[in-house]
Order: sequence, then structure tokens, then C-alpha cells
Amino acid sequence: MEWRSAGRHGQVPHGCLLLALPACGGNADAARSMPVARRDGGRRGSIGDEAGAVFRRLIFHGVHGTMRGRQPFANPCSCAFIMSDPILLDLPFVIETERLTLRPPRAGDGPMVFAAVTESLPELRRFLASLPWVGARQSIESSEIYCRTSQANFVARRDFPFLLLERATGELVGASGLHRADWATPKVEVGYWGRTSRAGNGFVSEAVLALTRFAFSELGMVRVELITDESNERSRRLAERCNFQLEGTLRNDRRAADGVLRSTCIYARLAPAAEADEGEF
Repeated sequence: MEWRSAGRHGQVPHGCLLLALPACGGNADAARSMPVARRDGGRRGSIGDEAGAVFRRLIFHGVHGTMRGRQPFANPCSCAFIMSDPILLDLPFVIETERLTLRPPRAGDGPMVFAAVTESLPELRRFLASLPWVGARQSIESSEIYCRTSQANFVARRDFPFLLLERATGELVGASGLHRADWATPKVEVGYWGRTSRAGNGFVSEAVLALTRFAFSELGMVRVELITDESNERSRRLAERCNFQLEGTLRNDRRAADGVLRSTCIYARLAPAAEADEGEF
């Protein structure tokens, strides 16, 4: 999804929702009753509560005009915004950090992923309620299916999985990704696991920080969630190191494969402009 100034980028694409926001004095409540039209000739109506909430985020959190590195508009009330299909997002396939190369899985990665997962199963299976996929039988074939499916999902913008490769050696040290994107907000969840033999080096933290920046700058997200088992102390420490704030704990909200009830911690980070303004409300 991308919020763009229709005037700056030319004609509104066919089928996109156009929010016409004439001068309104920054009044989001007034904006809720403004007319909305579609490029494809669909019925006109009012912006309504949901789009009014989007408008409030654009105005008060300073997100307007800043998506994907654009400068804020001088007067957001005089601009129009369109929401494009996520598949139109032009995204980099590789993210480089100080020590890591992050890239989506691809055909042929199966044996490498299988080796890292198999080595790490005892640790990963401690939290089956959070990582149900590790409870299944692992094989090179299943790992290759995962890699090819993940590649397709990334291209289709359905999911954003990344392998973590150490730049110095090329070794797979873990995996991370942005999952369950909610484009209406927009928000996304960051997930991760680390290879047991390379634990303690800060690779996963480095990747989570990079993907959080990617979510804000490339995907235009206003919120990134990190969800972990209450008993997963290592994951909770990672969340805190990466500046995620604990928003609450869902008590006994899931049952693990062994029948034991588990509680879930919800952490989140907001887009930089929203975090800066949060104290004003």
C-alpha cells in the first residue's frame, strides 16, 4: 500500500480509492463527511469513520506525504491520497546491514534451511504454540517447498520472509520476516528465529531492527507488532533491545500442542513520526 499525492504523480490509477481532501482547517471530523469518488466510476459516498481515522493519522502523526521518503505536504488538507494495491510496491530484494545480508528465500535454498532448522529444533520446539510449523516433520523437500512458496509470496506481496546470511561467511544464521500485513491500518508483525550454533551474536536483533525500518520506510506501515510467548525470556529481551514497547499480556489465550495453556506478550513500535507525537494525546 502506498499513500501518494495524486496531483504529484499524475492521473489516478484505475480502480484506486481517491480521498479528496479540500481545505478543511485540519478538522478530521469534518473530513469524515467529505465526498469520495473512485477512478473507475464507482459510487460516490462519504469518507466515513474508517477513512476519517486514516485522515487523523495523516494529520496528527505527520505521516501525510512522508511515505517511502517523501517530504510532508505543507497543507495536508489540500491534497488527495490514493491507496494502491500492495503488489505495485517496488521493493528491494536485498537488505544489507553491518554484518548481514537479508534476502527472501528462493529455489535451491532448501538444503541450507533444512540444516539450520534441524540443528535448532530442540530450542525452537520449546514454544510450539508460537511456532507450530516446527512441530511438523522436517525434510529437505519440505524446506525447499517453504523456500519456493516464500519466494512466490514475497513477489505477490502476500508475505515478506527473509533469510539472514552472515556477510563474512555466507552462512545462514536465522530467518526473520514481516507477516500478517493489515493494509487497512497499515500494520504488520515481525517474526524471527535464530540458528542455535550462532546464538548470542546479536544477529537476530540486527535483522529485526533492519526489518522494522523496512516496514516503516518501504511498506509505509504505521505500526509493527512483535508477539511472543510470555515465558520466552530471550525473545522478550530482544524486543526490549529493539525498542519495542510491551502493550499487554494476553493470559491463557493459546493452548500448546501438549495441552498446556500459554500466555502471549504483545509488543509494538510505531512509525517514527507517531512515536514522536504520542505524548501529545
